[in-house]
Amino acid sequence: TKKTTKSMFGDIFKSSRENTGANKYGAFKYQSECKCGDQHLMIREVYLKSCRLTNPVTHTVFNILSGLAMKTVVHDYVLGCYKCKECGKKGVVTVDYGAGGCEISFGKFHKVSLLSKDKRLFLNHCPISLKKIKGFVVLLKEDGFTKPNYHPIDKNCQHFAKDLFEMIFSFFENSKY
Repeated sequence: TKKTTKSMFGDIFKSSRENTGANKYGAFKYQSECKCGDQHLMIREVYLKSCRLTNPVTHTVFNILSGLAMKTVVHDYVLGCYKCKECGKKGVVTVDYGAGGCEISFGKFHKVSLLSKDKRLFLNHCPISLKKIKGFVVLLKEDGFTKPNYHPIDKNCQHFAKDLFEMIFSFFENSKY
């Protein structure tokens, strides 16, 4: 049976113990999640990141579907570094979107070719809770970032990650004063 995080957000937020879509794009190192609750996990750094698709089948299928001539295919995602304000646990959470829909996983990609997007946000003076970020993901899902709407060109991980990063940045800009 699938284990999902108990919240109002439903099954789009999968437990870190599940084998999620993140592994389709390369090696993913899971972390145990903090049990104190999403409202206590304060995101202090946010990164817009890319990694090369390493799965040869996924890479080939994507190139065929998109009409690309065997170009480098990347997967974009948002990475947040958190610290729990209750127990002090530190960790990372990855938020991404693919053919399987939206996913939030405790952990990060490793042993993959990372491509720097040079976009990062330090929120030390005004951290944002994981619960708020999940709320942003719900808004993006309502805006069409759902499993059936995924398209390798028109509505993909690059669009999702960019939109989520911009929502977090906008929230941060409006909250710091």
